[in-house]
Amino acid sequence: MIFCVSTQNSRVKLTFTKLPSPAGNIKIEEITLSKEQIEQTGSLSDKAYDITSDMENGTFEYTLTLPTPTINNVEVKYSEDGKTFITVGEVTAQTDTLIITGLNHFTIFVITGTIINPTPETYVGEPFDESSASAIINEFVF
Repeated sequence: MIFCVSTQNSRVKLTFTKLPSPAGNIKIEEITLSKEQIEQTGSLSDKAYDITSDMENGTFEYTLTLPTPTINNVEVKYSEDGKTFITVGEVTAQTDTLIITGLNHFTIFVITGTIINPTPETYVGEPFDESSASAIINEFVF
């Protein structure tokens, strides 16, 4: 297995289970979202993660680890158009990270949803019961 860790946030990690030969270059960029982008996406924080590479999509497979607030019943989805969401990978939620397996493409990932009892660093949308909440990792284009 090959590991990549973001230089901006050590909790953002990629673990490759399949790579082409030769493997390409990877760039992980932590992006700060504007207030408008937070409202548009429903992000739980002002951070998004832009992962790019010169490798062709589908020629690799990886597990992605992202930092997240503590929530239950997480679900990971992506959207090419911002309207239709498709579930991707298998997700394991830990205290402060999400682990998504079976990914084979790169894009911008943002963790969305709303939570109750926020901290000062937490974006808050409409409150709901965390026991039945879900988080969506939504791909979007600036």
